[in-house]
Parts: sequence; C-alpha cells; structure tokens
Amino acid sequence: MPHVEVTADIHVKPTHNGYITNRIKGKQASCTIGPEAAAQRLGEKLFGKSLRLVESLPMSEGGLIKNYRLHAEPFYAYCWATGLIEFGKTVPKGAIRFAMGLDVQLQEQVAVLGRHGQGASKGKLLVPGVPEAASPNDKVDAVVAWVEWCKKGNGAAHRGGTVFIRGKQAA
Repeated sequence: MPHVEVTADIHVKPTHNGYITNRIKGKQASCTIGPEAAAQRLGEKLFGKSLRLVESLPMSEGGLIKNYRLHAEPFYAYCWATGLIEFGKTVPKGAIRFAMGLDVQLQEQVAVLGRHGQGASKGKLLVPGVPEAASPNDKVDAVVAWVEWCKKGNGAAHRGGTVFIRGKQAA
C-alpha cells in the first residue's frame, strides 16, 4: 500500500487572551501559550496520532495571522488471530492489516463497524465472527467477510478517508 501524506493549511490569529485557529471539519483550537501551540492542538484534534509535523509558513500581510501546514501520515487498523483489533503506524508481524486512514477517522469508523467486546473482552474491539470461529481457516473467512461488508453494506470503501483493504493489498 503506498504511503500517502495528508496536509491541511491553517491560520492562527491572536485574540484578546490568546490564539485561535480557523475552523476545519467543524473543529477549532485555541491556546494561550502561542500560535504554534494552537496549531498543534488543532492538528491533534483533526489527525490524532497521525499528526507528523506542524510546519510554519510565511505570515499573512499585516503580520497578525500566522499560517501553518499540518502534515499527517496514515495509520493502520489490523487484527490478530483472536479477532482483537488494534491501530498503529506500523503493522506488527503476524497481524492482518485490513484498513488504513488518519488516526481519528480510522478509529471512529472501525469502532462503528466492529464488535465491542463483552465479559473478558470488555473495552476491546473485535472482528465479528473471529472469536467464535472453530478453525484458523474459519477465522480468516470471518475477517474477509467482515472487511467486504465494511467496504460496501454499511459504509463506503473510502468513508471518512478510511480505506478498507483485503487480499494482497492487506498482506
């Protein structure tokens, strides 16, 4: 899967008691420390752990509005043979990657489509059908069926920037 970086240009302006960013995707941030801290906070709200860099750009005319470019890199959703779903910048050996996107959107999308654990699995996110599967082949079949369902049925393949993948792409 190719590495894709996402960028967002933002503006930070001073207020009477700090700094505030413009609104992007309904999110905004403010900070009393400085303009870069406000930009960092907005980047964390938008991209979570996918945020890689807050780049300073030239100030606007008049020098009051500071410009920044936020750089984010993809995060991966993967599961283990037990059906446990986890997220990270890399996929550990032995795990099956099934989706990629920006941290916040990826986790939100997978949480909507995954199964929330009960009992001993409470607080964990699981691939439906995998914990109950009788054999390793049945577990793989359950993952494939769920990813296919995620790609169509209840959600588009690219909903919220999240891309569900399987087969050679997922390996």
